Amino acid sequence: MSELNSINSVMIAMAHHISAARSKTITQGMEFIVGPLAAEPALDGMYTVLCLLTGKVVKLTLRVNFTLETAKGIVAQLTGKPLDQLTADQASDILKEFSNMFQGGMQKLLQNQNVKTGIGLPLVIPPNVPVPGIFKKTPFDAFWTMAYGPHQFYCALAIIVIDPSGLFHLEVPDFAATEESDGDVDFL
Repeated sequence: MSELNSINSVMIAMAHHISAARSKTITQGMEFIVGPLAAEPALDGMYTVLCLLTGKVVKLTLRVNFTLETAKGIVAQLTGKPLDQLTADQASDILKEFSNMFQGGMQKLLQNQNVKTGIGLPLVIPPNVPVPGIFKKTPFDAFWTMAYGPHQFYCALAIIVIDPSGLFHLEVPDFAATEESDGDVDFL
């Protein structure tokens, strides 16, 4: 069981780093704070975005929970549009894009360590619609928060290990990236 816990810990660490890098990319450099939660989040009344990465040795499901106000706040920061001019679809698109970019980053990290996965399209679930049962058993330490000023959303990674022998070699890469010629830092 400790080997599975080690695999899960590596995957969660990768997820935190990817979250920071991908949120900075999608928001054109806005600094998001990625951190653990002090208590389990109250997710009732929130939108949910689900993304699936699946392969022969592991299945990963990213869950992102957010309020409409949070998503609109992030979009307003990016576009300069007033909150009252933003639709629910425009607001949820930003979190779908984050989720999609997260999947691509996680897929690349796993591929670099010889773990092949395929990815699916992000699925948005409206508030108060039940999500798949996989998240009813997600350990609390699999959740993290993303915050930009007052705008905060929650992420979780559900991990199903199919063949642990294909994952024992995983390591958290050195994310201390160098600055590129354009001044940005490329974490992946």
